[in-house]
Amino acid sequence: MAAMAQNEVKKYGSDLFAEEPHFVFKNTNWIRIHANIPDERFLQYIDYSIRKQSTDLLSHVRKIAFLQDQQDQENLNGAINALFSILGEKGLPLKKNILNRSKNILNAADYDRLVKNTEIQNIPTSDGGLDKTDSFISEFEQPQYDQLQPVDTGSIAESYIENGQLEEAMDCLEEYLLTHLDDPELGQTLGDLYFSSGEKIRLDAFVDDISKRGNPIPHYYIEIQKKFEAS
Repeated sequence: MAAMAQNEVKKYGSDLFAEEPHFVFKNTNWIRIHANIPDERFLQYIDYSIRKQSTDLLSHVRKIAFLQDQQDQENLNGAINALFSILGEKGLPLKKNILNRSKNILNAADYDRLVKNTEIQNIPTSDGGLDKTDSFISEFEQPQYDQLQPVDTGSIAESYIENGQLEEAMDCLEEYLLTHLDDPELGQTLGDLYFSSGEKIRLDAFVDDISKRGNPIPHYYIEIQKKFEAS
């Protein structure tokens, strides 16, 4: 039996134990997925998701994050352009976040072209030019990947909201906040979305999920529940 398994591995390589992207991504909104998915299959699935729904911001951001990790300069430029085209004049926080993480990967001409096309004020060019305020620098010069997940979640959700994709914004925030209850800003955003969309049943279900995990219910969700009861 062991010999047969070894022969199968030799025949199919590491793909034998690869996970299917559809099942890995189906129930999560995380940007970087730590799963056994071959790079080529990952990109095929993400590209398919984008072709199927060009406004799927999460798939765009996942592709960009993957290409950043791979230091894939050429394809990264195209992926960023595709997302920025979808966002139009919206999604400023998301654009800043992406440009910050891509500055040292893209060539100077491509980076400066993206900066110019986004029309973001006071953003550093490749040579450090343009006016930069202290507050802007402190926000912009923090490229550690382990600190970016909450920033990504918030900026993606905000971009969804700006595009009128409230269902997607709630999906994105719920996934993140179930394990990050100590983020009151995004929690309040989710609560406001529930109320403005009339999603009392969805709010109650989310609160139940938090409770079932043995966690205390943040006060802003309780306040939104009271607003529903009073309305």
